[in-house]
Formats: sequence, structure tokens, C-alpha cells
Amino acid sequence: MNAGVLYAERDLRYEQVSRPAVSSGDVLVKVRCAGICSSDIGRYSSGKMVYKFPLIMGHEFSGEVAKIGEGVNSFSIGEKVAIYPLIPCNSCEFCKEGKHQLCEKYNYLGSRTSGGFAEYVKCPVSCLVKVPKEVGLEDAALIEPMAVALHGVRKLKLQAGSSVLVYGMGTVGLFAVQWARIFGAGKIIVVDRNDFKLSVARKVGATHTVNSQSANVLSSVSEITGGRGTDFVVECSGASEFEFQSLLTVRKGGSVVFVGNPKSKLEIPDDILQKNLVRKEVSILGSWNSVVNDDWQMCIDILAQGAIDCKSLVTHHFQLKDISKVFSDITEKKMEFIKVVFTSD
Repeated sequence: MNAGVLYAERDLRYEQVSRPAVSSGDVLVKVRCAGICSSDIGRYSSGKMVYKFPLIMGHEFSGEVAKIGEGVNSFSIGEKVAIYPLIPCNSCEFCKEGKHQLCEKYNYLGSRTSGGFAEYVKCPVSCLVKVPKEVGLEDAALIEPMAVALHGVRKLKLQAGSSVLVYGMGTVGLFAVQWARIFGAGKIIVVDRNDFKLSVARKVGATHTVNSQSANVLSSVSEITGGRGTDFVVECSGASEFEFQSLLTVRKGGSVVFVGNPKSKLEIPDDILQKNLVRKEVSILGSWNSVVNDDWQMCIDILAQGAIDCKSLVTHHFQLKDISKVFSDITEKKMEFIKVVFTSD
């Protein structure tokens, strides 16, 4: 089969490799759509978060069942599926509690083992999620970042009319905006450095947008909220500047959830920690990944209802054979994008 294989930092080759053999309990999936995550770009550009070379990246993908291993009777050939990329050990204390995102010995498609930038992927049957006829495969490929956003937003326990501030208008941030809208938030304020991304945010539900390059974020948020700050903050960028501002823009007794992968060290001066965290009694939450039997099912249901917008987030389509140039162009900032999807016939 053909695949995009990462051999080292910025050494990504489209080439033929062996098609995976299917073992008992496994399913071979014919990949139809695969999205590029910002973490894939980091793996390509820096070699970080790669556990072994060579590696087939890609953890946001969907397709059709091509072959079924022994003991698998819950799927049929040709059935549409989305793939939960985290492969839990199913033996640690967290797995036994159903908290697979906290698994202590997990494997992961696209970073620790071969992922979706290939014609075929071997997956444990437990990672497959049925895609109903109402949901297209491109939308299904975006369930992974959609579920990551949902997992973070749900931690905040939003109520109708709540004010929410979302930092970072990448794919996860734009889905966080939509989940805030679905859960009934009143004011939905978003912050980013890119006007195009801010325009998409407004299209999918943001009520206020702030460009941090041209406006003062703290004064803008204060003006929008009448000096109160927002009830909740969802930090999706991973940028230390926005992580720090999260503590300054949340109201007293509010909550901040950190979803984005940190890009640099965050330092909080003593006076800020005392004034803006301790004395404001702010709750700080962490969120990583998602839960397949909970978050993913809710995503499927919402997609089937047509209540969430994926298409506005997909800015580019390419064939897998273009993978080397696409990653090079992204790294060299030759294209403005939100979500890039590789498709196959």
C-alpha cells in the first residue's frame, strides 16, 4: 500500500510499504479521509512526540472496514467507521473505571504506532466507531478534534446564558465555540491572532472576536463583560501568552480549562497567583483527549442532527500523494489553513 512515512525531522516520504496483517480482534480500515492535526505538524517539523522512526502519522481519520480479524463480529465489510486513536491497555485502574484517556500504558495511532496517513490502517476493534448514514466520512474524520473540544468544555458544566472565552481558533478551538453554543452559552468571546480564523469563529457561533495583534485582550474582554470577566475560559492555543491571560480574564469563582498542548514555559508571578487565582477562587482544570463511549457518541449524535459545522473548518483538500509538499508548505508558512484533509477515492 501507499503511505506517508516520517523517517526523521522534515523527512516525510510518500512510498509503498507493506499492508498491515490483521490479527485476532483487529480490523483493517480503508482510509477515506484523514486530517492534519497541529501535533502532526510538530512531529514533522521538530521530531518531537515521535516515539520511533519510521512512523506513519495521522490520528484524525475515517474510512470503511476492509478486512475483519478472527473474533470480530460487530462490524461488516464496507461499513463506515471513525477511529478513536487511543489504544488503552484495559488493565490499569483508570481503564477499569472507563477513563481510557488517563490510561497509564496506552498505545496511540499516529504517534506510537502507524496511523491514518496511509491507504490502510490496522486498528483494534474497540477503537472503531460506527458512522451512521446521515454522517459523511469527512465529518467523521473530524470527530477526534471535535471530541477533544467536547471533553474540555464539558468539564466546565456550562449553564444557559454563561459567558465563555475561547483562546486559539484552530480546529479544537472552533469546535469549543460550537459546543459552547450548543450548551446554551450567552456571550462567546474568542481570541486569536488571525483575522481569517476569527471570521470563521463568528460564522460558527462566536458573538465577539478579539484580534490579539491589534487589540488589548484584557481591556477588550473587560469592556465586553462590563468589567466582570467571563464565567469560563477554554484555552486551546497552548501559547503561554494566552495561558497567562486566561487567569486574568476569568471572573471571580470562574473556571479555566487548559486543552491546548503547551508550546513554551508558563510563569505566573507571585502577585498574579495571589490576586488572580487564590483570591478570586478560580478553578483550574486540565483536559486531554476524549472518551470513546461518551464524548464520541455525543459527537456522532450531534453530527447526525446537523447541529455542528465541520465544513467551514476544512480549508484544503489534497490527495495523500501530495503529503510531503503539503507538510513542507505548512511548515514554511506558505498556506493559510485551519483543517487540511487528505482524501482518497
